[in-house]
Amino acid sequence: MSAITASASWAFDAFATCRACVDGCPATALRIEGSVALDLAACTACGACVHVCPVGAFEHSDGLYNLLNCAECLVDRERVDIACAYHPAAATTDRAVDGVIQTGYCLSELGASTYIGLKAVGVTEIRVRQDACQTCPLRVLQPQIAQSIRRAQRILAAFDMEDELVIVE
Repeated sequence: MSAITASASWAFDAFATCRACVDGCPATALRIEGSVALDLAACTACGACVHVCPVGAFEHSDGLYNLLNCAECLVDRERVDIACAYHPAAATTDRAVDGVIQTGYCLSELGASTYIGLKAVGVTEIRVRQDACQTCPLRVLQPQIAQSIRRAQRILAAFDMEDELVIVE
């Protein structure tokens, strides 16, 4: 998977003026100057702004297409681990896991649609690897990661599959 970086491909609503993204940005790359202003040099492209914004002011590819492609390429997809780019031992997992997919950046870039999409391509159990988050400089994003997982679990609950999406801590 390719890393997702802040670039001109990031788009945002110049008329958004609430502070959800500013307050949720761990890199302090956002500020309100009449509208939302993004400091590309300070941005870590973690994706937190995308998921905390209540009005969808930001547009950003969260790597969903690439992640689903990786999952579809696995011969066996019974049990798959999802880890961030900075996980020091992402490839180290128990033998019962069929594959580890490492994202291009922080797990906060993944929304609920990512986890639902993995179920749609046939992954039976999704294990989200947060076991290295406590030592990461972006650890402040753990609540956003958990929120995306809870949203996906609520959707999966309609099909009695919420227990098939778990966090490894």
